[in-house]
Amino acid sequence: MAEVAQDLHTEATSGNPEPGRLRQFATQLKDKLLEGTTSRRQHRASRWPSRRLPR
Repeated sequence: MAEVAQDLHTEATSGNPEPGRLRQFATQLKDKLLEGTTSRRQHRASRWPSRRLPR
């Protein structure tokens, strides 16, 4: 995730950022964040199966 964030930062702060590349990096970063959230929820659910997690 750090690599994708760095790539997004590099492109955004370049002299001539390309909108398509910015969109691509932003989408990749969003996907990585969502993967992390899903993994954390699954991990919590496996530790406390009787407990309902907030959404």
